Amino acid sequence: MVASPAPPPSPAGGAGSAATQQASLAYSHSMTVRVPLGSFDKHYADLRDACLHDQTLHCLLLSALIEHDGADDQSPIAHVEVRLPHDQVSVFIARALHPLAGDKPGDVQAIRQSTRAEDLSQPVADATTRNAELENYRTRLTELSKRPDTKAADLIQIERELAHTQAEIDNTATSLRDMNTRIDTESLFIAFQSIAPEKQTKPASPIRDALAQSGSLFISSLADVIRFVFGALPWVPVVLGGAAILRFAGRRWKRIPFRWPWDRTPRA
Repeated sequence: MVASPAPPPSPAGGAGSAATQQASLAYSHSMTVRVPLGSFDKHYADLRDACLHDQTLHCLLLSALIEHDGADDQSPIAHVEVRLPHDQVSVFIARALHPLAGDKPGDVQAIRQSTRAEDLSQPVADATTRNAELENYRTRLTELSKRPDTKAADLIQIERELAHTQAEIDNTATSLRDMNTRIDTESLFIAFQSIAPEKQTKPASPIRDALAQSGSLFISSLADVIRFVFGALPWVPVVLGGAAILRFAGRRWKRIPFRWPWDRTPRA
């Protein structure tokens, strides 16, 4: 029986410690932009379409969402999440902060910004080493399968091990490709917050306020009356029964004359 080569062990420390390797940082940015309510949809569409159609940005649209509450529509929400080359992040942010037609100076502002960096040096080194070991193991399995003295049972086992090794190589290569993409580009999440239009304030009028609240006041008072009536209903039989008992006792009291306990005079 032909012994198949031992599979490569998973690397424990990779090619070297993260401290001795050049840092491979994956950057992600998040910001909130305040825009006027009247141009809220335009700002969202402008940023989304810029990522989709402006070829100079080399932008990848990861997600885009806009949602209106449907009531007074005063608090819509929207965001655009993209992945960009390093040198295009500032360009895209500048576009997000650029006023559109109808915006006043100072209407479009970044009210929140954050940046996060994740060091992928060690995971990349581990994946690279693991991939090289798996490819070497696959090569040895392939050479073993081509030997003329390989038995059919051994060949079946080798082919099964080859398929398993190839699946591991594919998974490792995919993970390595994703990490390199995160290192070579940066993710940017931009959320939009609306500014409600200014309303002209009018002097307060007690009469107007009272009339405006008359409907709700009437309904509230009516509800109090209904609660009182339904709360008193269970006590009606008790009150009527008590009144009947008191009336019956009063009548008997009038028919029987009162006598002191020590009075021994026979009754008439």
